Amino acid sequence: MTKKRTLITAALPYVNNVPHLGNVIPTLSADVYHRFLKLSGFESIYICGTDEHGTRTEIEAAQRNMSPDDYCRELHAKILKLYNWLGIEFDTTFRKVDHHSGSGGFQPPNAQIMPVVT
Repeated sequence: MTKKRTLITAALPYVNNVPHLGNVIPTLSADVYHRFLKLSGFESIYICGTDEHGTRTEIEAAQRNMSPDDYCRELHAKILKLYNWLGIEFDTTFRKVDHHSGSGGFQPPNAQIMPVVT
């Protein structure tokens, strides 16, 4: 019998500031679901990252005399530190950093994306 495989993610926090409850609640809920699946014997992977696109990111970086990449790197680390403090565990995290490709896509590093089998 094939085990059900599930890929879980939550809304990507935007790097304009440290996350607030609007970011944390769905991320924590997804973590609880991921743990439930694993305890129930299902294969599950939980990924999350940060959304680093937009004018707001450039404005916030400029106000701090930082490059957008340095600003995003700093906020990404703060976000992960907060999630770690809350006990939220991801199988992999990523930064959505392809700022100028226009592709709109990304591939999480070191992630083994598993198809959902129904």
